[in-house]
Amino acid sequence: MRGLVHGAVAAVLLTVPAIAGCSGNPGTAPASKPFNGTVKNPAGKPIGNVMLHLHPLKPGFACGAEVAADGTFSSEAPPGDYAWSLRRSEKAKAADADAALKTVPMALQETDLKRTVRIAAGGTVNLVVEP
Repeated sequence: MRGLVHGAVAAVLLTVPAIAGCSGNPGTAPASKPFNGTVKNPAGKPIGNVMLHLHPLKPGFACGAEVAADGTFSSEAPPGDYAWSLRRSEKAKAADADAALKTVPMALQETDLKRTVRIAAGGTVNLVVEP
């Protein structure tokens, strides 16, 4: 029985990458370039202690940037268009991350392919979080 259970678990684990799209040759990813920016509310106050999540609109890999307490961030990503969302920071203190996320509308905590930003090499991204 034990061998059967291990075999079933192994079969499931081996099929997950194929379902998730990890099979085959993903090709060469474009080179990442540095960019920076800010996250603010409509009044111009910084929103920090969150994670900016970037989902590419063309085939590629998702990436992110930790937003500091002062609302600034810097990161690297292949230039292009990305859908964005703000999520819980894993690097900020838990209380600070939880408090920051409460200031972000729920709709902005989920990826929406219609809410986009263009990342350019050496560019600046200034996001305003509307309620």
